[in-house]
Amino acid sequence: MAASIGISPRGGNRLASWLLLAAALAGLTACPGRQGGEPAASKRPSILLVTVDSLRADRVGFAGHAQARTPNLDALAARSARFTTALAPAPLTTPSLASLHTGMLPSRHGVRLDDRHALSSEAATLAEALQSAGYKTAAIASTLSLHPKFGLAQGFGDYLESFAEIPRPREAPIQHFAAARVVARALEWLEGSYRGDFFLWVNFHDPHYFYAPPSPFDKEFADRPYDGEIAYVDQELGKLFARLREYGIDDRTLVVVAGSHGEGLGEHGELYHGTLLFESTLRVPLVMKPAGAAVQGRDVPTPVSLVDVMPTLLEAAGVDAPASLDGRSLAAALSGGPPDVDPERPLLAETALPSEHFGWAPLAAARSGRWKYIAAPAPRLHDLESDPSEERDVAAEHPEVAARLAREAARITFQAPACSSCAEQAQALGFPWPPAGRRGPPVDPHDRIDVANDALRAHRTFQRKQAEPAMLLYREVLARDPDNRVALLEHGWLTALGKQGEGLRPSLDMLLKAQRLYGQEGEIYHLIGHLEEAMTAGKVERSRTTALYRLAFTLDPLNEEALYDAACGVAVAGRAQEALDLLARSIGAGFRDFRHMHADSDLASIRGEARFAQLVPAVQER
Repeated sequence: MAASIGISPRGGNRLASWLLLAAALAGLTACPGRQGGEPAASKRPSILLVTVDSLRADRVGFAGHAQARTPNLDALAARSARFTTALAPAPLTTPSLASLHTGMLPSRHGVRLDDRHALSSEAATLAEALQSAGYKTAAIASTLSLHPKFGLAQGFGDYLESFAEIPRPREAPIQHFAAARVVARALEWLEGSYRGDFFLWVNFHDPHYFYAPPSPFDKEFADRPYDGEIAYVDQELGKLFARLREYGIDDRTLVVVAGSHGEGLGEHGELYHGTLLFESTLRVPLVMKPAGAAVQGRDVPTPVSLVDVMPTLLEAAGVDAPASLDGRSLAAALSGGPPDVDPERPLLAETALPSEHFGWAPLAAARSGRWKYIAAPAPRLHDLESDPSEERDVAAEHPEVAARLAREAARITFQAPACSSCAEQAQALGFPWPPAGRRGPPVDPHDRIDVANDALRAHRTFQRKQAEPAMLLYREVLARDPDNRVALLEHGWLTALGKQGEGLRPSLDMLLKAQRLYGQEGEIYHLIGHLEEAMTAGKVERSRTTALYRLAFTLDPLNEEALYDAACGVAVAGRAQEALDLLARSIGAGFRDFRHMHADSDLASIRGEARFAQLVPAVQER
């Protein structure tokens, strides 16, 4: 590897990716001509499922937010069942949406974190059930967190995400497409599909932080950009709802709108989401407009969960739900009755982000009726009836309730996935196994929410390729939390920028510290491999770096860059078929661009070697 480090830990210049993105965007503007005729009559509903990222239950007009501008959502809610106490099972996009599509809690379907875990192909999804029943299925996935490699594409005949051409999806300079682009894709698909029974899932990434609504919402909501992004999504949703009316299929379409999770907005000190389990980040809007006769804006106060969406939609479509779901059908509420669920049933939620991202304790919560218990190093019980803001811990006053809900929350367990070969691989490379782990009692995320805010802001800034601001934020994080997991990894890499030789030693030391504490994090070994190459000007044994990259993707099979880097090493060693197999896996995990793979390293010369170059067309043809 060359002796200096480029801007990204997984690659250099991104000019070609921007050109590819421009081409992809240009291609989205075309729309096939509309065909005449009325849709065929059907006795079962078509289904439009809309999910909106980071949408709090209390920031829409129909929930009483006076400053909201959501006329289209309000009009839909006026003829829908409105579930006024709907909870996400996790304050994170991919785990929560995986629960919505499977009817199972994250602890059962296995997707516990954004951009890290994939839904198993063995999981039964809503789309698969509807597709098997003859529905035409499509999804518009607007964010890289819903890249097909994370498993939510199962059952969709068309998965119209537009990130396939962008290299290194976890490190792309653009993380999502805006609401206007999402609706354009949805309308394009509906053009040829509205006559039959369809299931269309449309996901909006807006209003995820950082909030930046487009014009004119940026000016109109200059002091409330979060509300501005919601207003922007509502405007674009209006175009989709209008098209249903134009096609004459509004009456036969069951429409569901749900938030994927909420947003902290400073409550309990949490600016964003994912770290804590208060209602601000768990409560979401959930409205269901049935096909046929509307229910005229009926409020349903029974507490429900997003895991209930799958069985509800399947019952409405006349399709049998899989056995052993965590969710329950709410279809009775679509006919004007109460939902057929116990209002006191425990609803569970969790977040693995504090442990996986920061090295702190994970959190679990159980809510039953008026009571909410949060399992933490310092557990707490809240009476949501008398204390809806969750300011007072009343566990000492109600020990029986606390004990009962503690048992429910204990059903959620957090365990690192087993890796039978990792000990041997790590020890062969000179690394201790198992890792030592963070010493002392587990850190309660409630005590370090200010650190979490800065670390999440730094992480998102890092993803946007803004190196200097991210580095400054991470320095502040490490000053207050020296063992912070994501700060050690990403600040360790950022400090390597522009350095060479022994100037890279502080960066390597930081990554070695991360390995001692969090050695089951695959990306650590990937970054160590690159630093070792840089420190030795590429003279380190290629077999060692290839082994580091192998360990990285053994721990994290979705790490497309580590897979690609291992393929390069194997190709240099002359093992063409093995390199081809690794390249195919890398492509399946999201790697796409072959024109500037690590332009700042000796991989540029590897790319020119005949035996490796010949692999590229073969993989692309697969």
